[in-house]
Amino acid sequence: MKRLKNLLTASISFFTLLMMVGCEDSENKDWTEEVLITVASEFVDYHPIEGNGTTSNGLHIKEDNISYWIKIPLNDIEDFNYEVGYEYRLRVLKTHLVNPPADGSAFKYKLIEIMSKIRTVK
Repeated sequence: MKRLKNLLTASISFFTLLMMVGCEDSENKDWTEEVLITVASEFVDYHPIEGNGTTSNGLHIKEDNISYWIKIPLNDIEDFNYEVGYEYRLRVLKTHLVNPPADGSAFKYKLIEIMSKIRTVK
């Protein structure tokens, strides 16, 4: 009986540890998704820490699946060369960072395709 109890305790401990390791692997990895975004035709003021720090030029982007615009640093979309006065539709790879830098974004963007580039008139 004691041997069965020890075997049961060891089995439960082993499976608990196995589940914890399995969860750790999936929760601690960056993950990516392909998204469509619109890039506004004008720069926006970008603050690395909202309301503080030095202002620099940034991009105003909106993902298709969300209803609001966000500000990102000017060079935050890898392989993308922005020109003022054009609104862009882009297909990008968005990486969700598990451990983002303290002074940076929780996301990385990489250009896959420029779907459209339209000159805006002011």
